[in-house]
Amino acid sequence: MQTVVRLGLEPYWLDLLPGLRVLVEAPGSVAWMIARDAAWRAMRAAAGSDVEEAADTAEVPDDAWAEGQVAFAIALAQRSIKAWEGVGDAEGQPLDPTAERIAQLLKQHGPYEAFHQKYVKPVLEREAEKNVSSLSSNGAGKTRARATAGNAGSKTARPARAARSKRTSPDPTSAG
Repeated sequence: MQTVVRLGLEPYWLDLLPGLRVLVEAPGSVAWMIARDAAWRAMRAAAGSDVEEAADTAEVPDDAWAEGQVAFAIALAQRSIKAWEGVGDAEGQPLDPTAERIAQLLKQHGPYEAFHQKYVKPVLEREAEKNVSSLSSNGAGKTRARATAGNAGSKTARPARAARSKRTSPDPTSAG
């Protein structure tokens, strides 16, 4: 029998930028749900009723979409980063990671982009693969799974608006 889920994965180091690395663990269900909720709340705050009234993601304003993506990454990082090296105060003294400090770090483009490419994107791609591998025999859900897999790595460089498919909630982890 093939192993589907590996339990007990140890935290691992990710080199984000020269001199900056983070110790992360795989995101659990709680981290995933909190990150989705944070994205939704950020998008609503940025766009107001525009998000709730949007028939599909093409109608969500660009700034609201971006706010949701950053909020998703920050929330996931706050639950997944266990330690870091290369982050310090104004005097260069090392600082421990806290939720506030992780948010401050990821609000900077370089660290955000590196974390997105090396942690968030692979997580989204794994989720997309799970969706594809669990399709029903009649192919239901195939469009959504393909759209998710296709967009998993493009959340920072947003895909063309017309390319995104309809969904029932602005969830950055799925496109359908």
